[in-house]
Amino acid sequence: MNFVYIDFEYKHSKEHDMTLIAVSFQQYAYKELQEPETFWLLDNDQYVQARSLLYSYIINDWTFVSYNVVAEARCFIELGFDPRETQWIDLLIEYRMINNHNHSSVSGSAGKHLIKNPNGTHVIKNLAPPKPKWERNESENSIYSRVSFGLESAVYKFLGIEPEYKYKSNMISIILDNETYTDKQMLQILDYCQSDIHELNALHKAMTQQFSRLLNFKQNRTNFPKYMEGALERGMYAARSALMEKVGYPVNVEALTNFAASVGEILAEVQSDIAHRFPHIEPFAYNKKTGIWKTNVKKIQEWVAANHDKDRWLLTEGKNFSCSLDAFAREYPARHDYDPNCFGSQMVRFLKTKQSLNGFSVNSKKKTIFDSLGADGRVRPYMGIYGSQSGRSQPSSTAFIHLKSAWMRSLVEPKAGRCIVSCDYASQEYLLAALIAKDKKMHQSYASGDPYLAFAKLAGAVPKDATKKSHAETRDLYKTITLGVSYLMGAVGMAKRLTAQGIATTPDEAQELINQFDDVYSGYADWKKDVLLEYEIEGKLQAPCGWTMFGDNSNFRSVCNFPIQAFAASIMRKAVELSQDAGLDVILTLHDALYIECGSKPQEIREAIIKFRGAMYDAFIYYFRDTDEFEGSCDIRLDFDCWSPDWDGQQLRVDGLLDVNVDRLYIDKRSEKEYKKFSKYFVDRLDFLS
Repeated sequence: MNFVYIDFEYKHSKEHDMTLIAVSFQQYAYKELQEPETFWLLDNDQYVQARSLLYSYIINDWTFVSYNVVAEARCFIELGFDPRETQWIDLLIEYRMINNHNHSSVSGSAGKHLIKNPNGTHVIKNLAPPKPKWERNESENSIYSRVSFGLESAVYKFLGIEPEYKYKSNMISIILDNETYTDKQMLQILDYCQSDIHELNALHKAMTQQFSRLLNFKQNRTNFPKYMEGALERGMYAARSALMEKVGYPVNVEALTNFAASVGEILAEVQSDIAHRFPHIEPFAYNKKTGIWKTNVKKIQEWVAANHDKDRWLLTEGKNFSCSLDAFAREYPARHDYDPNCFGSQMVRFLKTKQSLNGFSVNSKKKTIFDSLGADGRVRPYMGIYGSQSGRSQPSSTAFIHLKSAWMRSLVEPKAGRCIVSCDYASQEYLLAALIAKDKKMHQSYASGDPYLAFAKLAGAVPKDATKKSHAETRDLYKTITLGVSYLMGAVGMAKRLTAQGIATTPDEAQELINQFDDVYSGYADWKKDVLLEYEIEGKLQAPCGWTMFGDNSNFRSVCNFPIQAFAASIMRKAVELSQDAGLDVILTLHDALYIECGSKPQEIREAIIKFRGAMYDAFIYYFRDTDEFEGSCDIRLDFDCWSPDWDGQQLRVDGLLDVNVDRLYIDKRSEKEYKKFSKYFVDRLDFLS
């Protein structure tokens, strides 16, 4: 393969059209590394030269290598090229995979790393592998979570080159803070651009050598081609993510601005409500002079100490009870209908609200959603592709409204003439578990249309003719068991979850219900044991696309969840590919859902949904197409939501099999109460639920 190492300098990334400043190329062919070529793209002649050179690489099938392909692919788009028409390797994604539960490796996560401090600088640390989540305190957790995946960190890890701490930040400031550049600044930027590709070839080689050890290239000659196929697939998804990022997702800017100005008032409303519910605890103190509620950490810790054991609660660095969301959410899972009489549940409500409001306040010194909001009223967030152990995307919640409280999603609103359509796989992970484990009873339960009620029937808890309406409470019980077992929840956690739902349950009773699931779906229960055995013997697990989790994950729940979640992530990436290639404007992914935008005329929505449905269906069956696991594939269910300012809840007939409602706004049904309560902060917005 012929490689081109490439890096662009640019600005205005939050806008539809970025400004390209400079680009640097370096060729590597026949084991020879050429001298880099750098171009000042603000000069028309150099722009033409760079574009011509780039075009020659594309038509001659060179493979582009960079650190963060999403950024470089967006620059390709600005130059008029389709980034899908070439091959990519993203060293950032490969670095993430090398570090995916590879803590014991010398070149893995343990040992030398760059850690980002709150002030933005980096210091060099030697880290031991992280402890299991609930065997560490807050400080250990926060330190490890600040491991940097920037280029300078990878270069330091593999090549031992320490970064110049202020050089990068100074150059970024020069690029972003100026509209025109002096001759001196131009030379500085060109040198900086070229410096970012100096070590890419050496880094690429070092990472490939590490993968050779991890994936046994020498022992099995087929492993290297498989790895390269996966690396190119991951790089292509980064290029496709650049297309999503350029499109962005639309928001109601006026409502968003009004909402952001009310962040303090919203949080105060929640604090006041909880304070009045639990006056004996005194969780918040009100300052009449400032009109601000302050969290009373000492009082909250006293309540935790009186109600919980210290060895079962997350601790602070000083070994006190933590008041963090992580600590409370473990004992009181987040819900849409928080128990009004349970202080722990209400603390989760407060902490989740506070977390959701991060990134909105214009008075914050930290980045906000407005840093990603373009002049066209569209948000272009960092997608965080391959950010989780399963390879799922982990967007930055600062600019990704869909990761915040569900009622905030009504802020995502297309302009007149446009419509957003979302499609998600109904109970996707359940169906995948049934197919991968080859558990026919699970598959039949999914095909029934209500796997929770089907489980209750198979367990003998309800009669065969029971319905969701006739046995609602029992169905809810078996739904909780099904979802809990899917995430390998233990008896203690299951008992707490059921009790929180108003079904008083002891751990022994919860274990009996878990055993029921394992007895009914024995194929799935046996498959989980096989996964653990495979992981222990092979030292890794892989997704269909090649994304790998290595062998140092000590959490058996996490290990057993990986195959299903990684498979789902592979399917979602395939859905993006097929949707984009069908000509659809994909704007974002969210877990098992994909969002597109189209015109708002009936025929435009109808045609988009037909293409969209086909892409989502074909993506699901793609990895099963040459196997016999997908017998009865037609039972896969897809759920659609559509909204546009040009519609107001009318029904649209797509074809003989599908009707959809097109609403004026998207309001999550699970959060209607919260929406009614807080939508007043959008000001001139109508409350469509009143």
